Amino acid sequence: MSGKVIEDYTLHEALGSGQYGKVYKALNVRTNSLVAIKAVKVEKFKEVPKLEEFTMNEIQTLARINNPYIVKFIEMLKTKNHYYFVYEYCNGGTLEDIINNQKTLPEHEALKIFKQLVAAFTSIVKNNIMHRDLKPANILLHNGQVKLADFGFCKALQSPQDLSQTMVGSPIYMAPEILTGHDYTMKADIWSLGCVLYEMLYGECPYEESTIAKLISAVEGRDIQYPSKYNVSQKTITLLKDILIKDATKRIDWDELFKRELTKTDLQDIQVYQILEQKDPSNKTQSSAELEKQKASKSFKYILNERNKIFFLYKVLEEMLELNFDQETPIYCFLMVKQVYAEALFIKKNLVDTFNIPAFQHLKNKFEYWNSIPQTFEYKSFCKLMDKEVDNSKKLALTFKEEAYKFFKNSIYQNDYEVQKEIDNTYEGNNHTFRRLMLRYIEDIKSKHFNKFLDPTSDDSTKWLVHIHKTLDALLLDEFFENFIQIDITDFEQQPYFKTFHTYQKSDLLTVVSNKINYTRNKLGF
Repeated sequence: MSGKVIEDYTLHEALGSGQYGKVYKALNVRTNSLVAIKAVKVEKFKEVPKLEEFTMNEIQTLARINNPYIVKFIEMLKTKNHYYFVYEYCNGGTLEDIINNQKTLPEHEALKIFKQLVAAFTSIVKNNIMHRDLKPANILLHNGQVKLADFGFCKALQSPQDLSQTMVGSPIYMAPEILTGHDYTMKADIWSLGCVLYEMLYGECPYEESTIAKLISAVEGRDIQYPSKYNVSQKTITLLKDILIKDATKRIDWDELFKRELTKTDLQDIQVYQILEQKDPSNKTQSSAELEKQKASKSFKYILNERNKIFFLYKVLEEMLELNFDQETPIYCFLMVKQVYAEALFIKKNLVDTFNIPAFQHLKNKFEYWNSIPQTFEYKSFCKLMDKEVDNSKKLALTFKEEAYKFFKNSIYQNDYEVQKEIDNTYEGNNHTFRRLMLRYIEDIKSKHFNKFLDPTSDDSTKWLVHIHKTLDALLLDEFFENFIQIDITDFEQQPYFKTFHTYQKSDLLTVVSNKINYTRNKLGF
């Protein structure tokens, strides 16, 4: 591929290759500057569904961070067969290369690199992001300066105290809490940072084993050693011991680490770097492009929120199946699946097949910056997601129809012509019939469990009240999202809406639900 021209870039020699593609040194012929370009075949995204998630993760994260010790993402390009991801060029290879060549680094060099890594994490922690894959292979160098890279496994949190559960990263650099399958916080990255410093000083990680089982056994069964033959100072060993504490609650936290190890010069470097970037006239085009990206990103959240409506309907459906109220439940579930399919089909028709924002009354005046969305990588991924949503919900409708038929003839609706029509028609639904039956479903639950609702000692009745509340919101889906879902919270399950139910006393929740039933009936004209 050397010598190939991609828009403003000419590709030169390969810098390295990974599981999904190659990285090339390239020249921007317009600005005469060097860049690094990662080339990934389009088919790879089809073969490895998670690759798309990881790539979007990295792009979105790097777009938010402006730090001299973190590699910059410049832009994404696409041809018929490849995606090209353009990054800041780094001429010094990786920290892994240096460790492999030198085995160990002098303490002053190791601490210099370590301080720059801590400086990189000031921006990461400020944005409530966990890197989750910190290791020497992901630490680049340019003219002797650290450039932290590879944010594919990173995770953005709502607050520094939030927990995560997913086991990702490289085992020998993983914090004990991740290895053993426990929830973990941003302190997990501190352990990984300690492993990197330890490896620079001692030539190996604190724990290295051939299997996960042996690694867990070693972490749980033996203390970390600090061999005296490496002549590491007591001050640095004390720092390592504060970082490499197996109990995360006792491990040094980020605030303390920043105060202890991040020098004033490092902080000034970051601040000066950010100020110069904003003031440098040569960055006007870049700043404009960045502003454009931010606007597109904000408007894309509204698009993503439309898909979250499907997610919410699925959540209500799952509760219906789990609670299994009565023998009519399969009928109610089938009607809910048809609503999911209708919602998915509408989004596909107006946001995938065409980009018809005016079809969404609540969106067309919401944000002014829609035109750039169809060119973004996020939108292309969204289109693929919606194609899958339509296919999945269509298959589900067929499956749930079969179940509904089994129960229809002996149900309370056996002589209801409108319901018969709904079951006969696999995909198209009548909104009036759907709403009528769901309100009947809700009233029946309330009647059956009313005495339990009044009994303060009945624990299981709260879940029924919460289910009624969510089902009513599913009937007024657009209004519910408009009034109660926060657009800036991209992790839908972290929406405050889902947490408010825990704050209610049961008597208050019963009042809220009763009022909500009346409001919904009036709003729908029943």
